[in-house]
Amino acid sequence: MTGGFVGLETAENLVRRGISVTIIEMQNHVMPSLDCEMATPIHKHLNANGVPLHLKDAITGFT
Repeated sequence: MTGGFVGLETAENLVRRGISVTIIEMQNHVMPSLDCEMATPIHKHLNANGVPLHLKDAITGFT
């Protein structure tokens, strides 16, 4: 999943269903429309709910 609004909403719903989710975001924080400081509580919430967060990373392929 990506770290935009739709990706985060989708991740939240999948986690509630017991599906493992990882967020991968090319920026240094999720929700690029926010500044990094405002996104910090979102990062903490994701981590607290067992969602791995990979920032400054890109998807290069699927296997």
